[in-house]
Amino acid sequence: MRVLLLVDQLGGGGAERVVVDTATHLPSHCEVVVCATRAAGNFAYADELHESGVPLVRLYRSSRYDVEGLLRLRGLVAAYKPHVVHAHMFGSNVWARLLRLTARIPVVVCHEHTWSYDRRNKARIVVDRALSPLADAIIAVSEADRQKLIEVEGLPPNKVRVVYNGIDFARLDRRRPSHGGGAEWGPRQGEAVLLAVGKLQEQKGYPVLLRALALVLKQVPSTRLLIAGEGPLQSKLEMLAAELGVADKVSFLGFVRDVGSLLLAADVFVMASYFEGHPIALLEAMAAARPVVATSVGGVPEIVRQGETGLLVPPNDPHALAEAIVASVCDPALRRRLGLSAAEDVRRRFSIEGAIGRYVALYEELLSRRGGESAWG
Repeated sequence: MRVLLLVDQLGGGGAERVVVDTATHLPSHCEVVVCATRAAGNFAYADELHESGVPLVRLYRSSRYDVEGLLRLRGLVAAYKPHVVHAHMFGSNVWARLLRLTARIPVVVCHEHTWSYDRRNKARIVVDRALSPLADAIIAVSEADRQKLIEVEGLPPNKVRVVYNGIDFARLDRRRPSHGGGAEWGPRQGEAVLLAVGKLQEQKGYPVLLRALALVLKQVPSTRLLIAGEGPLQSKLEMLAAELGVADKVSFLGFVRDVGSLLLAADVFVMASYFEGHPIALLEAMAAARPVVATSVGGVPEIVRQGETGLLVPPNDPHALAEAIVASVCDPALRRRLGLSAAEDVRRRFSIEGAIGRYVALYEELLSRRGGESAWG
């Protein structure tokens, strides 16, 4: 079975992590190629594909409407003859479906990695709804996202499948330094270290987190916040941290590939997002036995069991976020209990092997409807 994984870029986000882990874990009977369509962007994960011997093709498209780029993709499909095109993220999902109008592709799977599902974004809703007949299946990463795709976008329920993201626990564990690590990121002995991981963009709610930090510091002055991620809001967030008087307690680390080491240095993992699907960073933190404080949005309650494997708070509420952080920081027994329970639960439910098994089963089901791998002749 030949599989073409199509993605906008290979930067440090959760969707890109899913693509790389899928490419490197598909079973041996699957021949895989990854195609990144965008001309610019972070290609931080490209080295992992190279190290694993997975071919990477870059199309250098300048926009979603780059006709020449679409023609280059058509040429790739004609040469490679994939049985399955598995596209990820909105731009590549659009391209995969449009491609089907002019190219012969047995199966097209569109993987939606969440968005705000804001009805004001009418253009996206219209495009997804209009192109949905050109996809054989749409993967949602949580039950919450599936309901949004059906109710907000109007996609056919029988086409929308839920496949939870899976974590490569071996990769996560392998990257933890045995010496305990963390010093290179700035925490000093006696500090309570909070860690947030994610792109510096509106979705992640970093202004709320910084305001919560200001409240936390009034009760626990020894707290430090590490933020791993890059994005367009960095300068604004640095300015806000200065305005709040917490700049000396915040370290903006940029993109960090070795998240396992960071997790080992952290006392509490914090996620203040306004919306989420099935966040990889949260799964990794829980798998590393870090206690988590997260906003109860999207698919997060499908991961975190309140009071059992983590603490959930309402979105856009710095006071509630600060209260949960202080409760965790000040109670080592609570942190240990939540962390151990989280690790056991996540490692049981969200492995990369489980996710890959569901992808392959879906490919095979859809191919069987199209006449199997003989569909290319």
